Amino acid sequence: MAGKTPYYGASGVVDYVDGFTHEGDYLLLSEDGANLLARSMPIAYQISGRNWINSHAHVLRIENANLRQLVEMYLNSISLEPYITKGAQPKLTKQRMETIAVPVPSEDYLSRIVEMLTKFYALTTSLTDGLPAEIEARRKQYEYYRDRLLSFDELAV
Repeated sequence: MAGKTPYYGASGVVDYVDGFTHEGDYLLLSEDGANLLARSMPIAYQISGRNWINSHAHVLRIENANLRQLVEMYLNSISLEPYITKGAQPKLTKQRMETIAVPVPSEDYLSRIVEMLTKFYALTTSLTDGLPAEIEARRKQYEYYRDRLLSFDELAV
């Protein structure tokens, strides 16, 4: 029988186990695997609570929640190819990971960036948030063009 603790690997939850290796809020970054290049899944993701983390993920403890979110977004948006060792299995070593420069803005700007990117992310990935907002935007766009074009005003075209 599986345990209740999430068991994390390079790309997310692998299983559930008993016990834990970490407790708290962390950012995990894939250490190895084809996903480092393919990006079919995020390579950086946040976890919290009690967790078991295997050796295929780098564990980053970033106390500031906004900074942790920004680092996650940044790492998921850049190419890690320059940092990955060449070989049969792509690998991001700790030494190379530590050379990745992450731009860190002021706290006020950091909060605004994270808030804005989080909203855009939700709109592009969430069926409950994004789809209704997109449908509403397209409905308004349709009404605008319908009203302009059906006025048969030469300036409308």
